[in-house]
Amino acid sequence: MARTREPFNRTQSIYLTIHIIGEQRVQVDTHGGRGLGSNVAVLADHVAVYAYDPTALATYANAWIDAAALANHRLPEQAEQFGTGPEFIPGIIIRAHGRDHVEHTYDPTRKQLILRIGQVRWLVHDRLAYRSMSTAWGKAKDVGQIMLIQP
Repeated sequence: MARTREPFNRTQSIYLTIHIIGEQRVQVDTHGGRGLGSNVAVLADHVAVYAYDPTALATYANAWIDAAALANHRLPEQAEQFGTGPEFIPGIIIRAHGRDHVEHTYDPTRKQLILRIGQVRWLVHDRLAYRSMSTAWGKAKDVGQIMLIQP
């Protein structure tokens, strides 16, 4: 009896956890001009998030902006640095399309804000880190009104 070969389908899911502490060097960049492939990028040290549509941009921006109450009331202004970190760290590029599930929680034991956007979990340790990121995402949201094609 001959064996039937089923088509092989590979699926990969990647979950990412990012710790941020202290002032972050964050930039907002754009490419294109309301055409296909236009994007708004938020670039931090080792993470680049590219949003290609207004829905994705709003998901990320609102996730950061909406966490303000937790961050401002629960996080310390500046947390104590921990570890020295590796000399070289891999970078990650996130291509955001559409809407992802968003969660905001606070871990009182570890004293950190947990901001989950899709499969990316940001562990924010202080208000300096939070403000750096939320300010950048606020700017990205404003620029996206101009740069991205509205549905």
